[in-house]
Amino acid sequence: RLDTTPQAIGAPVLWGAALDTAGQGVKIGIIDTGVDHEHPFFDPTGYTMPAGFPRGQTRFTNAKVIVARAFAPPGARYPRAAIAFDGEQSSHGTHVAGIAAGNPRTEAQSGRRVSGVAPRAYLGNYKALGGTDSGLSPNGNAPELVAAIEAAVRDGMDVINLSIGEPEIEPRRDVVALALDAAAAAGVVPVVAAGNDFNDFGAGTVSSPANSAASITVAAFEVGGTSPTGVHADF
Repeated sequence: RLDTTPQAIGAPVLWGAALDTAGQGVKIGIIDTGVDHEHPFFDPTGYTMPAGFPRGQTRFTNAKVIVARAFAPPGARYPRAAIAFDGEQSSHGTHVAGIAAGNPRTEAQSGRRVSGVAPRAYLGNYKALGGTDSGLSPNGNAPELVAAIEAAVRDGMDVINLSIGEPEIEPRRDVVALALDAAAAAGVVPVVAAGNDFNDFGAGTVSSPANSAASITVAAFEVGGTSPTGVHADF
């Protein structure tokens, strides 16, 4: 819940009273299902496009979402596979981008005011999931994920986020994990979701590519209940 999560993790302490240190100038690349640049959470009012931007499919960019690229697998038959925003399949990427850098105190449909964790940061949209129309959710392949990582590095992203995972692969032979390690060596901070398997299988369930040696791996927790420090989220 983005009306309480930034406070729960202490983010407003870093923002400054006037949001003067709330991510200004930082570029966060979201490698996912695509980002809706017209969503109210990414209103470009008050932002100035950095020099050298926008990049990619510029019709899906604004002064907040400054890059839009799509990475479709060869021979993809899904009609929107090569488009950086898909109105039917980009909800996950839009959600993840909002957590990372949604504008401060944006009014949600519930009436609550929500904020991303770095609300004044720029966003890059790297759509590497959604090349097929089969399965429970849009899927991606390792070559397209690696291409998106490399593009984000070339575009000058400061942070790369992957809220995705697959059954664990030994990281020294996982090309996505190796690409993240290379991005870190180039000065970009990779951040990867730990996975959703702990509640079913316990410790040792961090998935790939979150086991990349140079990535920051992130888990989720819920505040409340009997534990003062929170509990593992139910997903």
